[in-house]
Amino acid sequence: FTLETVLVVSIMLCDLPTGRLTDLTSDRAILTSGYLVGAAASIGYATSTSYPAFVATNILSGLGIALTSGADRSYLTSTLGEREEGRLTGVLGHYGALGSLSGAVAGVCGGLMAAHGIAWPAIAAAVAEILGAVTILGLPPCPRTTTGELGDARVTLRAVAQQVMATPVLWLSALQPWILVGA
Repeated sequence: FTLETVLVVSIMLCDLPTGRLTDLTSDRAILTSGYLVGAAASIGYATSTSYPAFVATNILSGLGIALTSGADRSYLTSTLGEREEGRLTGVLGHYGALGSLSGAVAGVCGGLMAAHGIAWPAIAAAVAEILGAVTILGLPPCPRTTTGELGDARVTLRAVAQQVMATPVLWLSALQPWILVGA
């Protein structure tokens, strides 16, 4: 459970800075970076032999997850644009369903691979992450412009915390990773 906590905390600490980095640079560049960091973490999982190495690998994995977690939705939103905003919910729903399905298939395949060696699922994950990075590079650039300025679109961490505290449903969303880790 401590390694899962390290992972969740690293995601939480990296999420806002990587989101800001996405705003300042490019969705595709951050997504590609996230997949490559994820590949490095997967290789770390396959080769780690000590507790400190697994802690470092979980931190690296958390960074990779944080790099991709907002940039993917940002890319979808920017690509669809304001004209297609009504389709966004459906696209995100299909995107989430596809992610759940692929996670289920990956779990079964990973279990079958682990029967031949515990490192094989991590190696397969690294290959999948690298393929994801290559695929992202082939996507068209976002139509939005990146001027390096955040403008009024970004809010402060304090404003986010106030909104979460004012909305009980958001409490559950914010606490869900902690509840799952403690379960």
